[in-house]
Amino acid sequence: MKEISMTTGKLIISAFLGGFAYWLLDSAIDAYVFREGAFLSLAFSTARHESFMRLIIIALLAITSYVVLINRREKKTEEGLREKEKLLSESQRIAHIGGWSWDLRGPIDWTVETYRIYGVSPETFIPTVESLVNLLHPEDRPAMQRWLTACAAGEKPGDLEFRAISPDGAVRFLSGRGSLERDAENRPVRMVGTAQDITERKRIEAALRETTARLGAIMDSINALIYVADMKTHELLFMNKYGRDIWGESAGKTCWKTLQEGQSGPCAFCTNDRLIRQDGTPGEVFAWEFQNTVNNHWYDCRDQAIRWDDGRLVRMEIATDITERKKLEAQLRQAQKMEGLGTLAGGIAHDFNNILSAIIGYCNIAEMKLPEDHQVRLDLEQILEAAERAAILTQSLLTFSRKQPVKMELLKLNSVIGKFEKFLLRLLREDIELKTRYSAEELTILADRGQMEQVVMNLVTNARDAMPAHGVLTIETKPVTLDESFAAARGYGRAGEYVMLSVSDTGAGMDEETKRRIFEPFFTTKEVGKGTGLGLATVYGIVKTHDGFIDVYSEPERGTNFHIYLPLVHSTEKGKEPVRQASAPLKGGTETILLAEDDASLRKMTTTVLRHMGYTVIVAENGREAVDKFIANKDAIQLVILDGIMPRLSGKEAYREIAALVPGIRCIFMSGYAEDVFTKDGIMQFDVEFISKPVTPSVLLCKVRKVLER
Repeated sequence: MKEISMTTGKLIISAFLGGFAYWLLDSAIDAYVFREGAFLSLAFSTARHESFMRLIIIALLAITSYVVLINRREKKTEEGLREKEKLLSESQRIAHIGGWSWDLRGPIDWTVETYRIYGVSPETFIPTVESLVNLLHPEDRPAMQRWLTACAAGEKPGDLEFRAISPDGAVRFLSGRGSLERDAENRPVRMVGTAQDITERKRIEAALRETTARLGAIMDSINALIYVADMKTHELLFMNKYGRDIWGESAGKTCWKTLQEGQSGPCAFCTNDRLIRQDGTPGEVFAWEFQNTVNNHWYDCRDQAIRWDDGRLVRMEIATDITERKKLEAQLRQAQKMEGLGTLAGGIAHDFNNILSAIIGYCNIAEMKLPEDHQVRLDLEQILEAAERAAILTQSLLTFSRKQPVKMELLKLNSVIGKFEKFLLRLLREDIELKTRYSAEELTILADRGQMEQVVMNLVTNARDAMPAHGVLTIETKPVTLDESFAAARGYGRAGEYVMLSVSDTGAGMDEETKRRIFEPFFTTKEVGKGTGLGLATVYGIVKTHDGFIDVYSEPERGTNFHIYLPLVHSTEKGKEPVRQASAPLKGGTETILLAEDDASLRKMTTTVLRHMGYTVIVAENGREAVDKFIANKDAIQLVILDGIMPRLSGKEAYREIAALVPGIRCIFMSGYAEDVFTKDGIMQFDVEFISKPVTPSVLLCKVRKVLER
């Protein structure tokens, strides 16, 4: 109003000045043009009609100018208002925001967009509190009524979200907002506000929630730790179910406090610095492994820095539990180490058996040449006794390397151990009590009797040495059924029915470091000279050969328990009992024998023994020479004795060439390796025999005679 008054005053003054100027101009023209110099007298004439007329003209001009200017001003204002109304209406349409005004004592006024939002027509719908409430979803009507009541009571209303149902049945989500106006006495008199259609936003929010829930379900279904942490504060922002199940809820906690036990600050191995480039941007994925201190599991981690929309740098980590893989890798390394050592041990045993064969053979030859009461015989007996102990050692080496002959048969385990019990008692001291708990039912296994006895003997000996003062040694057998969880927990074995052989003691026990190494060849905790370190390695090799596995339970000062699991066999067939034959007197002969042996001392000893018993011996130092000498003397040779491993041609290769010349030729293989090395290629036929080194002269002569007389 003030602005309009000032404008009107300016217009009146302008009109007056214009009229006055026109009056002066008219008087001047009239005086100089029409009256020649009487301007002043005319201009200021007292003639009332002329002055009055001029004043009327001036007033008319002023009024006309004022009216013209006022009309132009109003027209411009109206055009501006129409333009603003159009802009406001278009803005409301684009933003889906309608306006409304409610006189708390009267009706409600809606803008065009408000009608459009509610889906009603201004011609047919009259907005009142009642009609508005009827447009709402039934579930949202009470909230709207409370909201309107609060407004009418003068309370400051807040925002309200609700659903409206248009006459065509379409459901829209709306957001209402208003402000309260008060009169001079602070009484609420009027409300104005907006109604915004947020249906699309709600749809997007619902889709986002669904996507988030689906993504969360996917994250929770992954069998790996997934978490997101703020790289500056180390606060955990997200952790999936796998992580929550292990480390608990992480909201508001730091990553180092949640994931690492006993940490008082960020981890020394934190990967944050490795995830950011020098320019401060996120770098590539960083892969690493670590062992968690909470559950002692190993994890394979993939870390990456990500910049969020709010500018924060966060670290996302996916950590997969590789504890089982680590166990398998350790077992693979152990198996590879055992295999390498087994190959080495087998080679050593093979060469050592040749040496022992020569020692035993020459001792036996010397004994043959000496009288029964000769003093040297006692020395020879000591040498033979030492050689036999060495032979047992080589047998352990061959068992460990799986190159000892294995004779698999159905055995009743209770019977095998029961018949072996008397021998076990001789191994124990008087201060050690032996307890046995055999299964009530017979437990049948497919195994080598001698190797099963060796397993029990080695475990009993080990238990005896673990109880230096006194103690109790218990042997137990029973059937067990193992499931997949048992095998999964240990990383080896298969589900199925087994026979469990348990040997336990009340001795000193073992710590974790010792337990990890007990099956390593040549590892021993005994004093020098009191253990070879092959006992448990041999047990391990035998159990693996029999498709079984072994568990060890031990704690310092609480004893040790070995559990051996061997596959249970359901069979009514009786196990074979070993047949012991009485030793027959040694016999010689006059036949011709081809002997091929690459070890000079053993070759010489064997030749001496055979010739001493009357045989004619043709000697060869390798497989090729053996074939050549057989070709030269094939009509005279009745028996071929071949070493298994020889240069140029092996025993098997030499035999094939010889058998091709004379099918059915009698042959004896001698080797420090197992018989199955020769049987697996079908080489062991009816006329072929096998002798395992070291061999005594008596065993050799008996075998030779047996083959020749067959």
